[in-house]
Amino acid sequence: MKGNEKIWLFLRIVLLVVALIHSVYFVKTLPGDFSRPFWPFFFEMIGIVAVSVFGVTFFQLPKQASDVRWAKPSWFANPFRLRQALPIFDLAAYYFLVLGLGCLAIGLSREPRNWALELPLSIGIGAFLGVRVVLMVFKDRFEDA
Repeated sequence: MKGNEKIWLFLRIVLLVVALIHSVYFVKTLPGDFSRPFWPFFFEMIGIVAVSVFGVTFFQLPKQASDVRWAKPSWFANPFRLRQALPIFDLAAYYFLVLGLGCLAIGLSREPRNWALELPLSIGIGAFLGVRVVLMVFKDRFEDA
């Protein structure tokens, strides 16, 4: 592993630790009543986010020549590259997944139960699925990061 790769891996891990810490404050500060789960919202958000990730990527196609290769998301590469939307969506997916799992642990371990986990977890799952669908559908456009 090169030095640059170690830095990006370290920064991703730090960001995920920040997401876990953020979950404590997220549950406390999110306005609204989250005493009961609302599963339709959870699944709708997964679909909306997944379709949005796919749509953003799909609409980038006409702007780029067919020989332009996109970088596959990697834990060892810079996710903040211009003209590369997928790596940042992948990073955001993991951030929201960890945030949602932290909210799950906090919200369900306390009384009264708090289902604030639905928002970040559904965003994380949707972004993760959206990235994976893009990688499958446009597999010929990607190269390793």
